This record gives sequence, C-alpha cells and structure tokens, in this order.
Amino acid sequence: MFLNKKKKILEILDTIKEAVYILDKTINTRERLVNDCIDAIEFILELLRNEKTKPLEIIKLSNRIIDILQDINNKKPINIVENIEFLQSKIEIEIKTELNIVFMPYKKSMWDSLETIYESAIKDENCVVKVVPIPYYEKSEKKEHTKYMYEGEEFSKDIVVEDYNTFDLAKEEPDIIFVHNVYDDNNNITQIDERFFTKNLKYYTDMLIYVPYYIPLAKMGQNVLYTLPGIKNVDKVIIAGKFAEQTAIDMGIPKHKILTLGTPKLDSIYKKLIALDKISQWDDEIKDNKVALLNTGCLFFVNDTIDRYLLMECIFNIGRYIKGITVIWRPHPLTEASIKRYTPELYERYKLMCESIKNKSIYYPNIILDETDDYTTALNKSDILISGYGSLINSFMITEKPIVLLDSQNPKESLIPDESFYYFYDSKEPWYEFLVKFVQDNYDPIKKNRKGLINKFYENTDGTCGEKVFKVIKNLVLDKQK
Repeated sequence: MFLNKKKKILEILDTIKEAVYILDKTINTRERLVNDCIDAIEFILELLRNEKTKPLEIIKLSNRIIDILQDINNKKPINIVENIEFLQSKIEIEIKTELNIVFMPYKKSMWDSLETIYESAIKDENCVVKVVPIPYYEKSEKKEHTKYMYEGEEFSKDIVVEDYNTFDLAKEEPDIIFVHNVYDDNNNITQIDERFFTKNLKYYTDMLIYVPYYIPLAKMGQNVLYTLPGIKNVDKVIIAGKFAEQTAIDMGIPKHKILTLGTPKLDSIYKKLIALDKISQWDDEIKDNKVALLNTGCLFFVNDTIDRYLLMECIFNIGRYIKGITVIWRPHPLTEASIKRYTPELYERYKLMCESIKNKSIYYPNIILDETDDYTTALNKSDILISGYGSLINSFMITEKPIVLLDSQNPKESLIPDESFYYFYDSKEPWYEFLVKFVQDNYDPIKKNRKGLINKFYENTDGTCGEKVFKVIKNLVLDKQK
C-alpha cells in the first residue's frame, strides 16, 4: 500500500475515534454521526479491497467495527475505540508500505538532472516508480505561433513512460514528485502545461522536490531561479554546493527547504569518465584530431547578434588554419526557440549556418554540429572547451581538461580562480596562438590548477549524487510518518 493511502486510512480512523468519544453528547445528531463513521469505514474497506494483496484479516476487522457501529445502542463506545486502535495497529504493522514516486520531466535533454535519482528509486523494492513526461509550449510574441511540444517518445525504451493524459494525479496522490522545472508561467521561451505548474502538483503530494536542470555557476550573488514564485510550492530544493546555500537563503528560500547534496547532472559525466568510453558516432570524422568543444548558451545569438554570428564564423575557421583539430559545436537545446522568440529576422541565418555544417559545406571544414540529447558524449570526446561563463563549464571541470573562456577575464563574481582558465581575448596570448600550441605540443601550463577543482564547489561529484538525493528524500518521507 502506498504511504499516502496508508496515512489517509490512519487519519480517517483517528477522526472516527474522535467521533465515537462524543457520541453520548450528540443526542440529536447521534444517528447521523454513526452513519458518517460507517461510511468512513466503508471507504477504508474500498481502499483495502483495491490492494493487489488483499489484507483479509484487516478487512474482517473493519467489517466487525461496522457491525459494532450499527449496533451502537447495545455497545459502549470504549469497545469501539479499542477495536479501532487495534485495527490501526494491524494496519501499521502488517500492511507493507510502498512509496509512490513520480518523475515529471519536460525536456528529454534535461532528464540527466533526474536520471540517477530515478535509477536509485527503481532499484528499491519498496518503491513504485513512474515517469510522466509533461508537454510544454515554445513561446513566440504572437500567440498563434506558440508551438506545442511533447518529448515522451524520445526517452529510452528502458524507461516505461506513462501518458500524461491518462495519468490521474488525484487518484495517484504520489508520495514524492520530482521536477526539474519550477518556472510555471515565468519563462519567456518555454512554458509547461498549466496542469503541471508547481501550485497544481503540490495539491496532490506532501513531498514536491525541485532538482535544477542546470549546474549553478560557482559565483557570488543572485541566482534568479531562487526567486521564482514556483519555489514557494516545493518542499525541498536540491542545492549543488555550499557556495549556493547562503544565496538561496538570501533570495528567500527557507533553510528547512534546502538540501545541499550536489547535482545529479555530474553523475553521468563521472560514470562515463570511469567507463573510459571514447567511442562516438563522430569517430570516422574526427580520426586522430584534437577535439575542441564549442559551447554556446541559450541566449548566445540574442545578445549582440551580428557580432555573435561573426564570432562563430571566426571560430569555425579553426579547421582551415590549424591542422589536426576538429570542432564540435553544441548549441543550447533552446537556442532555436530563443532566436525565434527574440530575433526572428535572423532565424534563417542561423538555420543556414546549421544546415551548411550538417551538409559538410567547404566553408565549414572539420566542424560537427552536436544536436544530441546527451551532451556527455561531446564532453568525453573533447580535449578542450571553448565557452562563455555558463553551466557547461561546471560539467567540464570534472574532466580537468583545459577551458578557454569566451571573454578577456573571469567574471568578478566567479568563485573559480582566474588562473583556472585560458581567455579568448587574452592580449598576451591570443586564443588562436594558444590553440596552435595546444594542438601541436599539448601546451597546457595551468594544468595543475584544475586538479580537483570541481570538488571545491560541488557536493558528491563522485557519481553518487542521485543515490544520495533519493535516500535522503525517502528517509524524510518515512520519518514524517513516525
């Protein structure tokens, strides 16, 4: 029996006990009160009979209490109370408790923020686990251009996906719901279906968990997601590192909601590094070349659009002028949606660039466009990262490979030491000169500065984050019932 159902039954029995105690004081409404108690026991019986393994002795005892209630004038109320307390004891001890756990992702590419929690949950024989991908909409300034999206079919066949249309939250009343989106209606690019806003999910569960789909930057100052209205509806927020705790509290998240356990997104990277799986779909194209991973964020092409496109053209020329290098470009999954939302007049230019790369245009030699859901393959395959100061840097730090920051300096609010990065606009050693030496001679004078760097900022970076999140949440739920 699911924990919430068991809890509901025990609470109903407590209410019946209270009613029995006042029967002698309710002469005018006595009969109605007795009938209400009988109806409540009948409701409990219906729940018990719907269990896969029917608790026959408990059902028999419940029927006995109905008989006593129906013959109330010949029985003392205390006898009923004793029977109810005995029934409660039998339910608590003899009915096996299971947790009904539901994961509600919206984008397949962001599933890695929940995946290792899910993997831990399905291994627990006392848990029933469901994955219910939810639909969302890509926004545009014109409402008629809002695009409905659903990615449930893209999940691995190893994951049994439930249809959100037939999944009945009111009937399920999950003990735990995990989400990676708390934007509700506060996202300018995408919006999940209103039925699955945090305020609506919270109505059906006592444990709504927010696991951010991003790895927060190791920096001081405000993180806007901590101020989202949806945060107030969740019971726990998984925080990636101690550096983010005070920021979260300053932004209004109560301390009792915060669990600083790390980010499950790092688990998959760690596991792939341990497996040393270097095989990829790009091997024939890369051959023996060094691989530079170029990362562009969600709004990369929205800010200073013309300069950004020219910058991309400049970087893509690497393959022409540096022998022995291949560039894997991985744009953020919402890049296309953000361009259509904010700079639709440049959308065709973006699409032309992407199509030219995919079609192996002579203008883009040794460039690979990575549009896969799993970014860890590109991370594992690459030898160096070129990126703005974004969340992928945090993922890449676990590899301890060199990073070229698309800037002239480290942001002032960054907690990562300046000497951990190379800089694209470094006047002393321009990015191009550095890259030539790196490709030809493995030039990397600050290599020692990156050793163990990620462990200074994030918790549980050894592949155990998802497992620990699951165990902590499970124990919290079970402890609440004691």
